Amino acid sequence: LLKGFGAQNVLEPFLLNNLGIGSQDAVAEIFRYIENTQFGRLGAIGLIVLVLTVLALLSNIEKSFNHIWRVQETRTLMRRFADYFSVVLLSPLLILAAVSISTSLQSQTLVLKLLETAYVGEALLLLFKLIPFVVMWAAFIFLYLFMPNTRVRIQAAVIGGMAGGTLWQLLQWGYVHFQVGVGKYNAIYGTMAALPIFIVWLYLSWMIVLLGVELTYAVQNIGTMSQDLGTDKVNFACRQRLALTVLVLTGESFYRGEKAWSRERISEDLKLPPRVVSELLDDMVRLNLMAVLCDEGGECLCYQPGRALDALTVQGLFQELRQDGASYPQNYRLPTRELVGDLEMEMQQAEQGALGALTVQDLVLRRIADKGKEEGKE
Repeated sequence: LLKGFGAQNVLEPFLLNNLGIGSQDAVAEIFRYIENTQFGRLGAIGLIVLVLTVLALLSNIEKSFNHIWRVQETRTLMRRFADYFSVVLLSPLLILAAVSISTSLQSQTLVLKLLETAYVGEALLLLFKLIPFVVMWAAFIFLYLFMPNTRVRIQAAVIGGMAGGTLWQLLQWGYVHFQVGVGKYNAIYGTMAALPIFIVWLYLSWMIVLLGVELTYAVQNIGTMSQDLGTDKVNFACRQRLALTVLVLTGESFYRGEKAWSRERISEDLKLPPRVVSELLDDMVRLNLMAVLCDEGGECLCYQPGRALDALTVQGLFQELRQDGASYPQNYRLPTRELVGDLEMEMQQAEQGALGALTVQDLVLRRIADKGKEEGKE
């Protein structure tokens, strides 16, 4: 992609001056190889393999980001293609912009004269050093904003992107200087060490990217992060209570014609850890208790009840939650199968007698009526 913009003409002098210390011949050989590379020679099969490889790589990156953000929903195929194309197109252009701006400014006659001026020259040198950092910040911020399949606040993405971009740039500087130093120390062992050093650099680069995602997630959920870290598995009674609460709140907004609830709103209003909310909503969507609302591009935004609330009884809701998951066959022989089965039947009958035909819609209408009375008193 960069070759189509003539990037090799800009990158070659930059690498020869900065990265090719003691290795100018190797750098020149690499660019001769790039110059002889023709995209058209890939053919149809090669092009398909290349596209599938890029899509698979970006898909795995998205899955890793979504795992950190506790997001289970995936983008639609068209949304993936559009977002992945943006990442593939923008990232090389940002790299080219960083190098082009830096090298072009340093070659200008006026800039060269200003470099000889006190204070101004020092400021320009500092600017030249900051340009790669700024571009990497922009690349990381863009990645953290658009790659997770959820809404990421700009402030959180900026903090995570600047931290990740800075660490990655420092790692790049250390990798280049260490690689060159090893090559100078011993030509034979320096060449043998190139591959393991590159693998370590690749591993650390990926760790930095994920660390930036974790930081972005922590900044956006700073209010409930301490709860999230100290939260164990939610017990069943709490799960029932939260599921009914979420259905009543989202049902009320649905009946009033108000905006649907997002994960973030549920977490903030109920003071719940994001992990608990994500796991609960994912289970409720799987049971068709909740429905996910997506925009035209396939991005999942908000949630609303997945069934008619007048047909969903509270007792039926609790029973579905209890029966969620794997179960032994009914004919599984237990020593106390009849005794436990009879007791379970009595409990269900008692619950049915206490709750009767009470539906979730009844609770929603009761809540709306109670709020109307409170507003009337005021």
